[in-house]
Amino acid sequence: MVFWKKKDKNHSSSPQEIQLAPGTPARPDHVLVWIDAAYADLPARFVRGLALAEAFRQAAVPNVTLACLPTRNLPGAAEERNIHWLNIRPNGAPVLFSEILETTQADLVLADCLTPPRFQPTPWLALFALISDSYSDSLIASSAVDSLLLPGLVSPPVFAALSLPPSRMADCFHGTRYLPLPALYFADKTKADDASAGPPEEKRFLIAVSVHVNPDSIAMLVECLRESGTGRIQILADVSQTAADRLRDNLAGDIEWLHDPPLGGRWQIIREASWILSYPGLPVYECLLAGQSVILLPRSDPEERICRLVESRGAARVIPAQITSDKEKLKTCLNGWLHDETLYQNLRQNAREVVEGNGARNTVDILLNRFRHRKGK
Repeated sequence: MVFWKKKDKNHSSSPQEIQLAPGTPARPDHVLVWIDAAYADLPARFVRGLALAEAFRQAAVPNVTLACLPTRNLPGAAEERNIHWLNIRPNGAPVLFSEILETTQADLVLADCLTPPRFQPTPWLALFALISDSYSDSLIASSAVDSLLLPGLVSPPVFAALSLPPSRMADCFHGTRYLPLPALYFADKTKADDASAGPPEEKRFLIAVSVHVNPDSIAMLVECLRESGTGRIQILADVSQTAADRLRDNLAGDIEWLHDPPLGGRWQIIREASWILSYPGLPVYECLLAGQSVILLPRSDPEERICRLVESRGAARVIPAQITSDKEKLKTCLNGWLHDETLYQNLRQNAREVVEGNGARNTVDILLNRFRHRKGK
């Protein structure tokens, strides 16, 4: 979907085929998927980056490089998919984006970053695209940025405050149809459907953390869960090792910590949970794809507005931001929802309808189409 534009009912948001001049390459020779080291939620970013890199390979792009900080899944998960992994901080020394671009000589780049990286135009780079979680003018203001992708449910900007011409908005794409998730998550669809059929014999409460959260808030949430019912508590920590250690040190009792698990194990953990309590972030979409019952815990009013978009689909419940730090009110909400079997089933039924199964391929199709358009000029 082009950026927040109204569509006719009969209009398809699929990219139109470009008529290529003779000799114009139909696809890039080398794609670079680059994840900025500034992100603190690398394990979750890696899941998205790997899904995109894998989709480029499936689209017959001969060379695909995934450049990011190391995780426990690398380089193994990349090598299994014939994707080259590039460590952007070897031996503790950062490698500049411009150096990576020079080394790979990629002719299509997809950068996952908070702000566009600095680099000089190169003769071989035909398309430079950004992928982000929220809109800002700075992401698309530079003429070096050819496309902006905002996968998922995102709030529209205040159009009266936009400083960019309307034509520039045609270079922006957003929506759930561009949500990239690994092919592995769809390969075992039957088991995922079976997991959505009813609650497991043992209750498992999974807390998904991919943002900075006060350790005391996590401790209070765990205490409320213990008081609201019996069950196993797991924490999926998509944060740095230092942040994970800080959270762990603040908690007592029998809690299973899951920090950067193998990709297959991560998917199994998500599918086997009874309830998932998630702070806003990329893991929310993994939980929805798994058909899980999700409770969202925004930390601020802007985060709550995004969470309400998920709730409006009937796919989650939202703890208001102003009460997430109030133990008694938090416990009241949890008590009412965790024991509501009808709510439990309705959330699971609606969850998977939010996430399309071919989001990574939809994203790649858009970018390959724009690549051909640029090369055909």
